[in-house]
Amino acid sequence: MVETQACKHPEMRWFVAMHEGLFPFVRDVASGRILVLHQGGTQQGKTTGAERFTRLHGLGSVTGNATVAALRNEPDPGLLVLDNKEHVNLTTELIEHLLFLSTGAEPKRSRSDGSMRPSNKTRPVGMITSIEGVFKAELKMRCAEVKYSLCGRRTGREGIERRIVDQRHVINSALVRVLQRFLSIEPMRKKTPNPFDGNFDVHFAALCNLLRAFAELSGKPQEWAEEMINSWDRYLRQSG
Repeated sequence: MVETQACKHPEMRWFVAMHEGLFPFVRDVASGRILVLHQGGTQQGKTTGAERFTRLHGLGSVTGNATVAALRNEPDPGLLVLDNKEHVNLTTELIEHLLFLSTGAEPKRSRSDGSMRPSNKTRPVGMITSIEGVFKAELKMRCAEVKYSLCGRRTGREGIERRIVDQRHVINSALVRVLQRFLSIEPMRKKTPNPFDGNFDVHFAALCNLLRAFAELSGKPQEWAEEMINSWDRYLRQSG
């Protein structure tokens, strides 16, 4: 799932993995959340990279053409991937929903008789795939852009996705250990950079601590995680 991400910067594969693979399990630690944007040209692995993780979570394919009403009414999937959202698709209503995924500000709707409509208060982790990216300033400032650009030989996606589905029980059993370690180191408040000018510090720190937990349990040196985190900080500041 990680090594097959077609990220322009290889270090960002691990940012994607922490956000889409592990953070959905602990998303309630952060009220303000980053929206991750897979951005790149056509056929550059944006959707394929996201679908690695929807398969891991048992969600099937990414979400394509769906109304905002349908998104608001569905049960919380944990991870919501909105595929191929270009400028023409970013209606006011969809932008409001994306801002809700980021900020938690709950939209209110009333019926014709004046009574309030019930709303789904749960919030999945949000991400978008796009060629053009986002254009509204209030949305752009909440997005972490990860550039996708295929190079080298393509790999068949069906075989990889089938293996992920077949081995979900093994992978998730291993991830439980990472989550346990994360929960023990999270209160330590390790010194962590913030590429979002003071915003989303809890979310970004959680991604960093998930990586630290993974590094520790997989036998990687401590420097590996810290160097990776510094690379995330550098690339996200450049794209901001």
